[in-house]
Amino acid sequence: MSDTRILTSGCGITFSNQKHKTWPNILHLAGCTVIDVGGPAVSNQWIINKTFLGLQQHSDVKTAIVQLTGLKKLDVEVDSERINVLVNPDPLRNFVIDKNLQVKSGDQIENAGTWPSSASTHHESKKHWNKWLFSPALEKEDLYCKLMLLNSYCQQHHIGLHVYQGYDIQWSEQQFLNLQKIIKNINSSWYSEYLISSYYQQHDKQNQNSVPCVGYQIELAEIVGKELSCDVGKKLKRIKSAYVKT
Repeated sequence: MSDTRILTSGCGITFSNQKHKTWPNILHLAGCTVIDVGGPAVSNQWIINKTFLGLQQHSDVKTAIVQLTGLKKLDVEVDSERINVLVNPDPLRNFVIDKNLQVKSGDQIENAGTWPSSASTHHESKKHWNKWLFSPALEKEDLYCKLMLLNSYCQQHHIGLHVYQGYDIQWSEQQFLNLQKIIKNINSSWYSEYLISSYYQQHDKQNQNSVPCVGYQIELAEIVGKELSCDVGKKLKRIKSAYVKT
């Protein structure tokens, strides 16, 4: 095993505790110790907040890799009533994460969790939020401020921060200028590159799954691995070679 310890955070493109193998799983195979604080379908608020909290909890970790997701995602605290009304009827986002989260239901405190509702509009409340309450300029401003503050925190604590866009975000001109040294692929997101890759065109176009396939995940692991030790890069080359042969 390598002595490389990293903290990762992102949405389903990155989240490692699912049936699809993602690039943190591949970095683990290459010998990295990976602390994954992301989640499926979560918002940028979740991704950045969990990164900061994770770095506070694991003060020995000196490398953080953050995959930003798209806008228009909403994480919702849910109790048993909300699970029955909002979560269970949803045909796609019918699951709960962070189940140790305690929420108040009436006069009682119960363990429930967070519903990563994503862009779902199957419930009337989400339709209304989508039409009347979603505020893209404010959401981008909030994300911009958090990224700048997280970057400052990492610099102060000698933590290597590597941020990638999982999906395209249309930053303002000033935001773009200030973030281009923080977000490594600010001009072209991982998912937009995936859609024009041979992996998508030849294998995944009909799968209707937003999590890129293993072949592309290995490519992402190589991209991230360049920011890590040389030893990790060599192991990733061997993993890619073995995958291509199969």
